[in-house]
Amino acid sequence: MTSTLPASPAKIPTSSWALLVLIVVSGITTFMFLPLLTLELVQRGLGIASVGILVGSMTGSGQIASVFLGFLVAKFGSKPMALCGLLVRAAGLSVFLFREDFTSYLVGSIIAGIGSTSVSLGIKTELLAVAGSRRLISLRSAAVNSGALLGPAIGAVLFQVTGFYTIIAASLISYLIMGVVVVFLRFESSNVTMECQTENLESDADRSLFSDKNRKPILVLLTLVAAYWFAYSQWNVLMPLTAKQAFGTDQASSWFYIANAALILGFQYLLLVHLLGRLKSARILLLGFGSLFAGFLALTLGWTAPAVIAYVVFFTLGETLVSPTLDETASRLSLGHKKLGKLFGIIGTISGAASFAGGALTGWILSAAGASGLASTVGLMAGTIGILLSIWGLRKKELKMTTTIYIPSPRGVVLEAAQEIEGLQLVPVVSAKDMGDDYGDMRALKVSDPLDAIEVARALLDEPDDGSRRIVLAFGDQSTEVASMVNAALGLGIAGYLDFQTLEAFRNKSRLRKALGKDNPMNLPFADVSDANEVIRFVQMLGTQAILKPSDGSGSRNILTLSPSTVEQDLSEQDHSWIEQGAIVEAMAIGPEFSVEALSWKGEHSVLGVTRKFTSGAPHFIETGHQFPADVPAELRTALETATKQVLDAAGHQSGLSHTEFIADASGVKLIESHGRPGGDRISDLVGLATGRSSFHLWFETLLSENLATVPETTATAGVEFLNLTGLNATDEEWISAMRELPGVVEASVLLDEPRRGSIVSSSSRHSLVVFRSDPESHDKTRNAIRATNLELT
Repeated sequence: MTSTLPASPAKIPTSSWALLVLIVVSGITTFMFLPLLTLELVQRGLGIASVGILVGSMTGSGQIASVFLGFLVAKFGSKPMALCGLLVRAAGLSVFLFREDFTSYLVGSIIAGIGSTSVSLGIKTELLAVAGSRRLISLRSAAVNSGALLGPAIGAVLFQVTGFYTIIAASLISYLIMGVVVVFLRFESSNVTMECQTENLESDADRSLFSDKNRKPILVLLTLVAAYWFAYSQWNVLMPLTAKQAFGTDQASSWFYIANAALILGFQYLLLVHLLGRLKSARILLLGFGSLFAGFLALTLGWTAPAVIAYVVFFTLGETLVSPTLDETASRLSLGHKKLGKLFGIIGTISGAASFAGGALTGWILSAAGASGLASTVGLMAGTIGILLSIWGLRKKELKMTTTIYIPSPRGVVLEAAQEIEGLQLVPVVSAKDMGDDYGDMRALKVSDPLDAIEVARALLDEPDDGSRRIVLAFGDQSTEVASMVNAALGLGIAGYLDFQTLEAFRNKSRLRKALGKDNPMNLPFADVSDANEVIRFVQMLGTQAILKPSDGSGSRNILTLSPSTVEQDLSEQDHSWIEQGAIVEAMAIGPEFSVEALSWKGEHSVLGVTRKFTSGAPHFIETGHQFPADVPAELRTALETATKQVLDAAGHQSGLSHTEFIADASGVKLIESHGRPGGDRISDLVGLATGRSSFHLWFETLLSENLATVPETTATAGVEFLNLTGLNATDEEWISAMRELPGVVEASVLLDEPRRGSIVSSSSRHSLVVFRSDPESHDKTRNAIRATNLELT
């Protein structure tokens, strides 16, 4: 299984940050009153037994009802459940303001507990279903722990200064504010209509959470959840007893409770996102359950001070690793919002049941045996189960279902990459009349037009259900838009992959620059224009050379270089009617051109490499060749990589391949354009020739493992040269043969036959290409040999 290189701290969407803040506020309000509830109820005259029932009802009722609440999240969505939960929670707590009898308190406690779980379940499902990255899950855990740390302190101050009634009133006000925020907050999963349509297309077996293709991984996950909460339940039982015996004071347990919370809050993000970011989930679970086992093993040696300290350290490390990783594992099962809500509901109920059973069993062992050495039995058993299941997960090559990917008219390099990935099945989407022999005996999805989204979607509906996970992938400007719409219509997409708004940000150069911010140093002075007069005014105001190009074009089409003194004449000599469809004019940057190839997964970006781009220069800047990886200083490489990640975050690109182009001028890196697809012109092939693994292979591996694939070290240099065949004094076949005989050449292709060859005014009018591979030291020599051979033949 793959691992990740340290990835960029991806930009988290504003809605996710808002949800994290709500989690902190919710935690603060809960822990403001919960630790003081016992004291308050005793002061009101209730007996200890009655108080225990009330506290247990408030904390346990929600967990018991989690299964039911999870199904409500699946039916009505996260947002309605979060809002209803806040209302129910407020109703339950208000009982403590207006009533003073046990029955009312009991009803209020149960209602408040159910409301609290509804809020938590709704927000958690929304957060992790939309973008369940390890970073976001770690931040969610930090938010929960922040609330648990701040709440008691704030509650203690209010209790001493104003009393318990003020705490309840403050909590109710906070619920009102949270409700207003939730009402206006955009929940990505709120499109219930789309989900309902998708669910109607599924078979009865697929609608079930425990369908054949989901059953095994979900059962393994639930067993791990039960094992963890069996172990976790021991903390509240053993910590007070062991700490008091080892240190001779009732205050000792408080020290360790604070240390536990502070260590988790301080180190969880660092461990999971940075230090252990390379590791897959099963390995982190193995480390976590191993730590829990070690902690309970230390207590079998006696309840001495060193043993208790070791127990606290190992237990805290295990809790730090296991709890968020179980959430990560659940979110990566690709269940979709509805099924994930059901799953989190089941997890909540199992957690509560395991906690109760584990605590009760340990209490019975201590009562019956009276031996401290046997008190760790439950924890050791739970740790052992977790270790064994984690090892089993590591030994399995593929726990997930087969994934079927549909790709419009894929090239040979894409087919080869898919065939090398176990568990991946590629189905080409092809034109029925133009299929040819490119795909041999492969099963293909035949349509009249692979770029007609409605037709492709209808054809997919008729595809036989083989139990695999399905998604449409694409690697071209038009095909990515088709894949985006088909995935959205049929509910096949991955969070953040080919999001239509992101594709529009990439497509429209002006929109992308505005997303970065007009004052961003990557942006040159620019303006949106729709007629010649606007172009003239801007260029003359600018006072320097400028570039005019379509807002949504690529491939060097309709690019004009304009000067302030001749702009009117320049435009009059060219067909500029296309400007009315939308254009951008910006200051001209002078310097070498580069592109950065990147691979992203759920907001984390990994740079595959930097490509040096050679162009024809003004006026059209047509690309005449590429070199991968570019031979550039480390400082420039870092600037290009940093700029790429900023552009991807600004566009909202979360998952998939991308290609971003820059010019490095005297003042820094300047943006040309960016795309939510791999680089064209064989650049993806160059990545494979230089590293041994193509961009497509790395993307497919990431898709299946749900972790960013490791980017291999470059072992060679690869390049492509676009050659002008005007005046060719040999046949096309003779030219191809001569090129292929040159050392290092891996492909020579004629792009246009002789009758269609003319002036090269755009990328689509180039005549031919030659792809080659060489040692870094001999790259220029190989390129020059290709150019010399072409000159001889023309």
